Amino acid sequence: MVPKSSDFTRASGAIFSGENGGSQGVRTVCAQKPKDNGMTFPVTVPDRKAEAIIYGRSEAYPYYRVCWNAAGKRLMQSCKTYKEAYRVAKAKAKALSKGNQSLALSAKEASDMLAIREALHAFIAVNPSATSGRCSGRTKSPAFPGHR
Repeated sequence: MVPKSSDFTRASGAIFSGENGGSQGVRTVCAQKPKDNGMTFPVTVPDRKAEAIIYGRSEAYPYYRVCWNAAGKRLMQSCKTYKEAYRVAKAKAKALSKGNQSLALSAKEASDMLAIREALHAFIAVNPSATSGRCSGRTKSPAFPGHR
């Protein structure tokens, strides 16, 4: 004898759509509808193992947002058009896939790093013996007396 679906319903507590008067309304309607010009968001733009994500516009924030992760930070850039957002996302993903971690630096941090690099080059130009020591620990460099 083959059991009827009503036997399973009573035993398992499951409710079949035919028994409750039709299907329930979908609760995630806002997530199922295309948001902008028939597109669904978020859009992932991959490049090898790196990726950037484009988030759509909303009433509260009328710009496209491009997000990516670099050096443990989640970063974001806003764009007015989808075309611009896609171009930015593609460039960020490509730079990340090449190992470029400077995307995580702000403009001030980048200028500070350049100033540090210039100061280091100036120090080495004045003290050429600062780089003459080996890094194996056997020779101590005069510029770093406590270094092993």
